Amino acid sequence: DILSETMYLIFDRDISKADIKNELYYAIKNSIKIQLWHGRQARSHPFKNDKVTNNILNKKYKFLKLRKEHRGNDIDYFLGDFKHEKKNLINHYFNPKKFITAPRAQYSNIKKLHTKSELINVDKIILNKIKNRKRANLRNILYVPTNSHGEFKMLNFKYWDNQLKQTGDKLFIKFHIDEKKIVLRNLKNIHVISQNSDVVPLLWHFDLLITDNSSINYDFL
Repeated sequence: DILSETMYLIFDRDISKADIKNELYYAIKNSIKIQLWHGRQARSHPFKNDKVTNNILNKKYKFLKLRKEHRGNDIDYFLGDFKHEKKNLINHYFNPKKFITAPRAQYSNIKKLHTKSELINVDKIILNKIKNRKRANLRNILYVPTNSHGEFKMLNFKYWDNQLKQTGDKLFIKFHIDEKKIVLRNLKNIHVISQNSDVVPLLWHFDLLITDNSSINYDFL
């Protein structure tokens, strides 16, 4: 009932009929929808012409074709830094009624202390672990890959777990929300952050970020 009476909706995820339940989709149909995209690389990276890379690109192409049904003209206004991103977003089938250029959003939640309401969707177990390690002057490393469609499985986590044991560091991994649920077993120095949780309030307590073309680059800097 509340959503059906809402005049403006602001969000940063896809809300097409293919993404949300019919009941919710029609409840917000008459609302003005404003999308604040949660981030995308400014431009594509050059790739080598090899078998592994071509396999990744083929998967990405199939994924983009699938995404076409998820993005139509349901969005009224799309706010973002379109100096670099507009063409990229159009190529990803975004078709809002109007693009509005605005500076890239700046998080106010990257800080040492938070209120309870700011930590509602945070992995509390991981938060307490990295805070305790930070107080003990132990290094926390964060690995945040963007949606790799399973390519992260090429990594030898057992090897890195042994390397971390020698240095005394801990690696914390936050997989992309669209990645299939990941379970890593028998690793003492590598921890997986809850996949559906908000990683931003944790950033203050990490010493090093490892990522690819994820927009978390901007946030961590």
